[in-house]
Amino acid sequence: MSVRRAFVTGGTGFVGANLIRLLLQEGYAVRALVRPSSRLDNLQGLDVEIVKSDLNAPDLSQQMRGATICFMLLLIIRYGKPIGRLFIKPTFWDSSRFSGSPSGRR
Repeated sequence: MSVRRAFVTGGTGFVGANLIRLLLQEGYAVRALVRPSSRLDNLQGLDVEIVKSDLNAPDLSQQMRGATICFMLLLIIRYGKPIGRLFIKPTFWDSSRFSGSPSGRR
């Protein structure tokens, strides 16, 4: 059986860190995209690959390579208040079930 790999953005937050814990418990290898300035306290002691970058990186598709499922958990914050969501609905992409681009399908 091949290794299931997950790619997670927003993994340093409360929801993201708990999602990563769940994915690890379920046997996924996890790669987390984090901003270079992010605190990593919530990921301490977890067997997760940290990629310090952001969604504007030209090599984002390279960073996602090999993932069988991707979770985009981002909220843009300014002065401590949300100013908008990057994605209007959760993006679900499971390469074992769908081919092509990420979609909102389940």
